[in-house]
Amino acid sequence: MGRKVKDPAADGNLKYKEAVGEIETILEAIDRDEVDIDDLSRKVERAVQLIRFCQEKLRATEMKVNQVLTGLKEEASEKAGKPVEEEDDEDDAATKDDLDSEGDRVAQKDDLPF
Repeated sequence: MGRKVKDPAADGNLKYKEAVGEIETILEAIDRDEVDIDDLSRKVERAVQLIRFCQEKLRATEMKVNQVLTGLKEEASEKAGKPVEEEDDEDDAATKDDLDSEGDRVAQKDDLPF
C-alpha cells in the first residue's frame, strides 16, 4: 500500500516559503512528466495539504495585520480625541477662506517655502 502523506501542519517548523517551494517542485515534476503514475496521487495529496497549509498561514497573517492596523487606528482616534494644546499665535489659525470645499486647509502664499 501507499505511504501516508505527512501533514505539513504537524511540522511546526515548516515555513510558508518552504511550503510554496515544495508545491512548485511537485508541480514542475508533474508538468515534466517526471512523476510515476503510482506516485502521482501521493504527490497531488501532498500538494493539496501544502496549499491548505499556505492558505491558513495567509488567513492567520491577514488577521494579525488587521488587528495591528485596527490598533493603530484606535490609537490615532484616541489621540485625535484628546484636546490639543492651543497656541497663542493667531497667524496659524485657519480661517474659512483658508479651507477648500472639503474643509481641508489650502496652502497660502505665506506657507510656501520660496
